[in-house]
Amino acid sequence: MLLDYVLVSARLASLELCDPGASWAILLVMLFLRTLGATKLYRQFGRPHLSCILETPALGLALALNIGVEFGLYAIVLLLTAHVGVAVLGAHAVAISINSVAFMAPLCVAQPLTILVSQANNSGDSEGARRIC
Repeated sequence: MLLDYVLVSARLASLELCDPGASWAILLVMLFLRTLGATKLYRQFGRPHLSCILETPALGLALALNIGVEFGLYAIVLLLTAHVGVAVLGAHAVAISINSVAFMAPLCVAQPLTILVSQANNSGDSEGARRIC
């Protein structure tokens, strides 16, 4: 709040920053909080394992490509149907909404199962990981 007071109302500063001042205040506070949180995590868990950090993008790459292709195909279908008319675009939006709702239930089940399988696999319990699936 003090930073907002200084940067926005410029009572203690020579220039009045208004909206940019509020943005700078929020940025500085968030950087401070992130730094504080990172140092607390470092103290709590120790130094990061570089090998695990390097494995993470490889694991997430397939998922990112899958989501990118899915959203890309929806965008291409939308562009292909754009010339047909407003009614078709509205029907497409309704169909995509129904598809998204139908897709969310399996996704909400699959994500926790993925975490459980990963935990069992990393602890060396491959039989437990098979039972979860």
